[in-house]
Amino acid sequence: MFFPFTAKLTVSYPHGKLQVLNTVGPISAKEAQVFVPICRNFDKDAPVEETLDFNHQVFAEDKELVESQCPEELPIDLQSEVHIRADKSSIA
Repeated sequence: MFFPFTAKLTVSYPHGKLQVLNTVGPISAKEAQVFVPICRNFDKDAPVEETLDFNHQVFAEDKELVESQCPEELPIDLQSEVHIRADKSSIA
Protein backbone atom coordinates (compact mmCIF):
# COMPACT_ATOMS: atom_id res chain seq x y z
CA MET A 1 0.00 0.00 0.00
CA PHE A 2 1.32 3.43 -0.90
CA PHE A 3 0.02 6.57 0.71
CA PRO A 4 -0.30 9.90 -1.12
CA PHE A 5 3.02 11.70 -1.55
CA THR A 6 4.94 8.40 -1.57
CA ALA A 7 7.24 7.00 -4.23
CA LYS A 8 9.43 3.89 -4.30
CA LEU A 9 12.61 3.76 -6.35
CA THR A 10 14.37 0.45 -7.05
CA VAL A 11 17.91 0.62 -8.40
CA SER A 12 19.13 -2.70 -9.78
CA TYR A 13 22.82 -3.52 -9.68
CA PRO A 14 24.50 -6.71 -10.96
CA HIS A 15 24.92 -7.87 -7.35
CA GLY A 16 21.58 -6.78 -5.86
CA LYS A 17 19.04 -4.02 -5.44
CA LEU A 18 18.84 -0.74 -3.59
CA GLN A 19 15.36 0.43 -2.57
CA VAL A 20 14.51 3.99 -1.64
CA LEU A 21 11.09 4.94 -0.31
CA ASN A 22 10.28 8.66 -0.35
CA THR A 23 7.33 9.70 1.79
CA VAL A 24 6.46 13.36 2.19
CA GLY A 25 4.29 14.82 4.90
CA PRO A 26 3.08 18.33 4.09
CA ILE A 27 3.53 20.77 6.96
CA SER A 28 2.20 23.88 5.23
CA ALA A 29 1.62 25.19 1.69
CA LYS A 30 5.38 25.68 1.27
CA GLU A 31 6.95 23.22 3.70
CA ALA A 32 7.10 19.45 3.93
CA GLN A 33 8.89 16.81 5.96
CA VAL A 34 10.51 13.98 3.99
CA PHE A 35 11.05 10.45 5.31
CA VAL A 36 13.46 8.28 3.31
CA PRO A 37 13.99 4.68 4.41
CA ILE A 38 16.75 3.08 2.30
CA CYS A 39 17.61 -0.61 2.13
CA ARG A 40 19.85 -2.85 0.06
CA ASN A 41 20.21 -6.61 -0.34
CA PHE A 42 23.94 -6.60 -1.18
CA ASP A 43 27.17 -5.81 0.70
CA LYS A 44 25.38 -6.90 3.86
CA ASP A 45 28.62 -6.94 5.87
CA ALA A 46 29.83 -3.56 4.58
CA PRO A 47 29.15 -0.32 6.48
CA VAL A 48 26.07 1.53 5.23
CA GLU A 49 27.70 4.97 5.45
CA GLU A 50 28.90 4.99 1.82
CA THR A 51 25.42 4.16 0.51
CA LEU A 52 23.77 6.72 2.79
CA ASP A 53 26.34 9.42 1.96
CA PHE A 54 25.73 8.95 -1.76
CA ASN A 55 21.95 9.19 -1.34
CA HIS A 56 22.27 12.26 0.92
CA GLN A 57 24.40 13.90 -1.80
CA VAL A 58 21.69 13.21 -4.42
CA PHE A 59 18.97 14.55 -2.09
CA ALA A 60 21.01 17.70 -1.37
CA GLU A 61 21.38 18.35 -5.12
CA ASP A 62 17.63 17.81 -5.60
CA LYS A 63 16.79 20.09 -2.67
CA GLU A 64 18.89 22.94 -4.09
CA LEU A 65 17.16 22.58 -7.45
CA VAL A 66 13.63 22.34 -6.02
CA GLU A 67 14.07 25.27 -3.64
CA SER A 68 15.31 27.50 -6.48
CA GLN A 69 12.37 26.56 -8.75
CA CYS A 70 10.43 29.49 -10.22
CA PRO A 71 7.53 29.66 -10.20
CA GLU A 72 7.28 27.82 -6.89
CA GLU A 73 4.00 26.13 -7.75
CA LEU A 74 3.64 23.51 -10.47
CA PRO A 75 1.58 24.37 -13.53
CA ILE A 76 -2.00 23.08 -13.74
CA ASP A 77 -1.06 20.86 -16.72
CA LEU A 78 1.43 18.54 -15.02
CA GLN A 79 2.25 16.78 -18.30
CA SER A 80 4.27 19.87 -19.25
CA GLU A 81 6.58 18.98 -16.34
CA VAL A 82 7.52 15.53 -17.74
CA HIS A 83 10.96 16.12 -19.20
CA ILE A 84 12.51 12.73 -18.46
CA ARG A 85 11.09 9.29 -17.64
CA ALA A 86 11.81 9.66 -13.92
CA ASP A 87 9.60 12.78 -13.80
CA LYS A 88 6.52 10.62 -14.34
CA SER A 89 6.82 9.08 -10.86
CA SER A 90 7.28 12.51 -9.25
CA ILE A 91 4.10 13.78 -10.87
CA ALA A 92 2.14 10.67 -9.94
